[in-house]
This record gives sequence, C-alpha cells and structure tokens, in this order.
Amino acid sequence: MKKRILSMMIAVVLILGIIPFGAISAFAANAPVVVTTESELLAAMDEFMPHIKLGADIEFTTQIPLYYSYTLDLAGHTLSTANSFNDAYVDAFNALGPYVTVTFTDSSEEQDGKITAAHKGDSIFWLSGEEGLIIFENITIESTGVLEYASVFSNNVDLIFRNCSIDSIYIDEDVPICVEIDDQTTVGIWKKIPLGTTFTTDPTEFNGFDSKRQ
Repeated sequence: MKKRILSMMIAVVLILGIIPFGAISAFAANAPVVVTTESELLAAMDEFMPHIKLGADIEFTTQIPLYYSYTLDLAGHTLSTANSFNDAYVDAFNALGPYVTVTFTDSSEEQDGKITAAHKGDSIFWLSGEEGLIIFENITIESTGVLEYASVFSNNVDLIFRNCSIDSIYIDEDVPICVEIDDQTTVGIWKKIPLGTTFTTDPTEFNGFDSKRQ
C-alpha cells in the first residue's frame, strides 16, 4: 500500500515537472477575475486587473474608471444604475489616457448582457480623453431615463461596435473621430455626426493609432 502511494506521488511530481511553469503563470494571468458586487468590481480595477467578469447583476452607485486598459465581460448579466448625476458610468473629462483601450463585452452563449441607466443627465457613457479607444461587443446599452445627448457620447475617443444594440449615439460635432460598426449592430438614433468622422474597419486609421493598441 505504501509503495502504491509513493508511486502515485512520484507520478504526480513527474507530471507537474512536464508542465512549463510559464504556461501555468500565463494561464493564471489570463484567467478573469469574477466579481459579484460593486465593491469587488472597483477593487479589481484598483488592482489593474486586465480581465474582469461579472458573476451576478450589479447595480452601480459610482462611475466606472477608465484610466487603464482592461476588458469587462458582462457574461450575461446586467450592469445598471439609477443615479441622478450625469454620466452614470464614465468620468466626464480626461478619463482616458493615450492608447488606453477598454472593452465591454459579453462571452455568454445568449449574449444578453446589458448596461442600463435610469438616471436623468447628459449620457450613460460620456467619453472624453486623449485619443482613447472604447470597444463594445455583444452587449445592449439602453437608457430608461431622460438623456440630453445620447446613451454613448464621444469627444475625441474612437469607438468600435460589434454585434451591439445601442439606443442612441452622439459624436461631438467639433471633434471628428474614427468609428467601426459592423452589420450586426443596431443603433436607434445617430446624433451630430461631424464632417471628417471616419467609418472604417481598418484599425490603422484610428485616432492616435500606436503599436500599443495592437
């Protein structure tokens, strides 16, 4: 019996020795951090976690920070707010730094993740910064409140929409940007599309494009 246990232990050690340590580290680094509350979500962002995944619906009472590049996976859940202040999810000015890319996505099979707001204000996403890039894919963004501009407002921040449903988009009339939108995306209302705005599928045309964005 002791010999059998010893043989099993030796076999486990040999198997672990075959697996490269770098592969284990890479897997751990790429694994998403699952959050189920607002405090857990903010804590993950404070730790600069690159991949965050919702494990439950979350009602947000503050604004989502956009000061570093990360992916937020709704995973079939809803991120909602009923706040009365403007710009429910994004700080109004200088939220994005150069080459910061933030992705809001949904990896669930149903792809029914939502970002919603019932507040009265300017927008849900007020995006303004230094040549940042926001990617929305496989999600719905909708307002049940009263917005002065649109659910997504952009000023100098490039946008990519893939397989999304957005009730309204407003692009600042004085700041042409680059917008990529696919055939699976539906937009209820487009507002204030300025001359010079580029609609493209070529990432090299994006405002301030740099190798760091690739």
